[in-house]
Amino acid sequence: MPYRDDLARIHDARFGEIARSSAPVLLEVLERAWLEEGLVIDLGCGSGIFAEPIAAAGYDVLGVDDSGPMLRLLHRRLRGRVSREDDVPSIASRSSSSAGRRWVSETTL
Repeated sequence: MPYRDDLARIHDARFGEIARSSAPVLLEVLERAWLEEGLVIDLGCGSGIFAEPIAAAGYDVLGVDDSGPMLRLLHRRLRGRVSREDDVPSIASRSSSSAGRRWVSETTL
């Protein structure tokens, strides 16, 4: 079940430490692998806590989540740096279990 507005705000404000601490680890792994650009797919991107530093480092980020309230927080966090938004009917039609997945965003800085 996707987060509602109230739970999305609480999750973003109080439970984002794993995402905050994971982004620098991924950036270090990418740097050691000499991958200085490219696409990072963030499944369950939520409010964009993880996606923001990845995009700021110059990577394209494809964020997927099924919670509209979390994705509204992502939009606020990235302040208009979302280059594409879609309801993704082709993805939803491929799997009956993904019928609630209604948003994909690609962000670039």
